[in-house]
Amino acid sequence: PKERYDGQFDENVFVLRAKEEDILYNYFDSPRMKYKRFKTLLIDYISDVPGLDDIEFIYYMDIDSMFGSSFAELARDLDEKYGTESGTQPLPTIYMFRGTQTSKFPLNSGFIVMNRFTSKPCLDKWREEMDQHPDA
Repeated sequence: PKERYDGQFDENVFVLRAKEEDILYNYFDSPRMKYKRFKTLLIDYISDVPGLDDIEFIYYMDIDSMFGSSFAELARDLDEKYGTESGTQPLPTIYMFRGTQTSKFPLNSGFIVMNRFTSKPCLDKWREEMDQHPDA
């Protein structure tokens, strides 16, 4: 519930909750998988929040993600590696970490970097693939 987060963060942190119509409860065998689809809608959700029109890069993290050092260092490293500095126009891309060796998925969607203005085609395609191949 929204009340859980009231007063927990400053004005620069936004907690987004999936819209009821975007959660497909029987989507996958695993109940956790329904939230992977939510990630593909983040740009749409952020576009609905007043005052965020100037946000270019979105750093999504699962709730169980942790940093062992400064987030600013990570952001700077990502900027250098992927050219995500503000003002550039990258191709439609989303950035994720590699999955673990024991994971059956090659990418880990627990931390995603996306460009608000160019990543939407990738997210739309990812969601389309989930919708068409829910057992994959």
